Amino acid sequence: MSPQGRLPDLIVIHTHLLLRHTPLSLLRSPPHTHTPPQVHSHSHPARSSETTKMQEVVDAFYAENISAEDQARLSAHQDTLISFLEGVTRSHPDCPGIAYITSGGTTVPLEVNAVRFITNFSSGGRGAYLVETLAERGWACVLLHHRTAVRPFRRALDELSTAQLFDAIASTTGAEFTPAPAQKAEVLHAAELYHRTKDLVHYIAFDTVIEYVFLLEVVSRALCGTAVPQVLQQRPCLFFAAAAVSDYYVPLPKMSREKISGGDELTLHLLSVPKVLLLVQQEWLHRAAPGATQPFIVTFKLETSEEAMKRKAISNLHAYRCDAVVANILPSYKEWVLIYTKDSDDSAPLLVRCEAAKTIEAALCDMFIPLSRR
Repeated sequence: MSPQGRLPDLIVIHTHLLLRHTPLSLLRSPPHTHTPPQVHSHSHPARSSETTKMQEVVDAFYAENISAEDQARLSAHQDTLISFLEGVTRSHPDCPGIAYITSGGTTVPLEVNAVRFITNFSSGGRGAYLVETLAERGWACVLLHHRTAVRPFRRALDELSTAQLFDAIASTTGAEFTPAPAQKAEVLHAAELYHRTKDLVHYIAFDTVIEYVFLLEVVSRALCGTAVPQVLQQRPCLFFAAAAVSDYYVPLPKMSREKISGGDELTLHLLSVPKVLLLVQQEWLHRAAPGATQPFIVTFKLETSEEAMKRKAISNLHAYRCDAVVANILPSYKEWVLIYTKDSDDSAPLLVRCEAAKTIEAALCDMFIPLSRR
């Protein structure tokens, strides 16, 4: 663990190089370096038998389902992430904080040479809007997204018809751009915002739920490690876990290597994906420097009924010790959300509606940015 305050340059460089060449398992803090746990607190808990067992389950999950070669490939994102943060400190020295956002669904392949998949519903739109909103406010944004998820900035083009899209492309050569005024304004604003903030956004793509869990640990530990520029270690970090994560998966040893033949009934035996949010809160996303402001953790809960949404949001808030849970139901997820926070009455969540003058994502940032600075 690094002591509080600025480290000598030689040591900072040394730990940076250590991060870039160290396997994920060796980046984990030894159990005796942690302080006792406190309920709903961000003080770093000692590794309990519960979290030790959880990490062992996750490690076995990796070992069975990700080759050593793929683990090394995914771990290499540490390099580019740290380089990105170093660039932010040079180009935006007044950057107010780091936003870490996950978005999109996850896929569960049914074959090794996969043709068929099980997927979770999520366009990734909420994550894209959060990135745009936070980047516009000067925050460094790390987006861990499914490869097909809606992307920040370009999502304005995705919403155009084919004819409007090609009109927009032609407009760069002097032709007339013909969408409705509101759409034109949206595209032009997205283009201007992209050019102004593109060096504040770093993208890391995943595909399967296995890759997602592995990268979630890699990125979380890297963001809270001593290789992060010292100035950013002392600034707030907001984590929005907005990805729709599959609850089940097919273990690699049980997969058919080739395409499953059609024509017959198919019975699948799925295993549960390890639940890792408590590990994120207690270990993976915990800043090493004593006294550092710990990340503010926001999770999301989507259900198909309001009763189930409220019950499960409250359960997640306390079981995973999040700072907040943003809950919604499928039929109206673009229209309103309920916000549960650890310090509020569970029976009186805050209702946030989408308005013409303010998106839901802007309202979330208005609420959580001040809380992340506490």
